[in-house]
Amino acid sequence: MQAIQGVKLSGEVMRLVNSPVMKLKVPVKSIREAVDVLGLINLKNLVAAAALNNLFNGRHFEEIVEHSKDVAFCCAELSEHLEGVSRDEAYLLGLFHNAGCLLASKDPQNYPKVFLKVHANPIRGVAAETKFYGSNHGDIGLLIGNDVIDTVRKSLIVFST
Repeated sequence: MQAIQGVKLSGEVMRLVNSPVMKLKVPVKSIREAVDVLGLINLKNLVAAAALNNLFNGRHFEEIVEHSKDVAFCCAELSEHLEGVSRDEAYLLGLFHNAGCLLASKDPQNYPKVFLKVHANPIRGVAAETKFYGSNHGDIGLLIGNDVIDTVRKSLIVFST
């Protein structure tokens, strides 16, 4: 199983490094070269995206994960026009902006329709989420984000003492 995941991750690294987003003049041909081109932070972002794929695999998750990756690339591009936001921070923000949707999609019979509604008409979509689930993906994502920040903060405290 680990060998398969390694191959998948290698393929994802090669796909990303040779994508138009990286704006390379010559395609990369090896993993070693890809890691050199990507750098440590981008490689971490890629591993985070791969982990997201592995955590939430299944047809009903695919659309949400793919949408999150697309938004992550857009955020990274837009960050070049913003002061104080690094490309890497913007990428991670975009990647995890739908964290609440991923949890809500544990209801595969209903949530995919709600997800489409949220993106077709955000106001009605969020109202539908709230009515159906008692909350919405934004609130859920905020709670996840706070939990992750607290976990990171506690880890840093333990690590630095």
